[in-house]
Amino acid sequence: MRTAMFGKTNVELHEGDELREYDIMNYAGNPKLDGLFDRVIVSLDLSRLPMSRVMPFLNNIFEMLVPMGELTVYTPCAEFAAKQIFTNSPDALTFLSLYGGDEQPYRACYSLLNLRNLLERAGFVARLANVGVINVNMTTGEQMQMPANVVIAAKVDNDKRTISES
Repeated sequence: MRTAMFGKTNVELHEGDELREYDIMNYAGNPKLDGLFDRVIVSLDLSRLPMSRVMPFLNNIFEMLVPMGELTVYTPCAEFAAKQIFTNSPDALTFLSLYGGDEQPYRACYSLLNLRNLLERAGFVARLANVGVINVNMTTGEQMQMPANVVIAAKVDNDKRTISES
């Protein structure tokens, strides 16, 4: 299985699997990669992109995948952060979810519905959309468990795809 990775997360590889890592901030698509990957994982990095680059990025990911290829996206959970703010109980995890860290600040915080809608606009069909937990290593060496929105989507049919740049 060929997997492309944007961000940092542990991926279980089996014999013959291939993992290629890419930098989301410098990735603008590459026709040589079209149809090359069985799976793409975007781990917390979508939140780092300016809004004007999100749909072009998702469209490029769509092209990277083989038919029926799978995209997995993890984003900080906007619902968790909103609840913490609304109940006047924000903590370090709340601010990490909203703003990221000094080395990798976030430009957006996605709700599960918003994330699903973005992926569907890019032509994907959501297979699973849920809130999970992702381990985040802090610069202090501490590891925190951050609520994350997780969507697993498939590239189903190129012909019915509507591309939207906005």
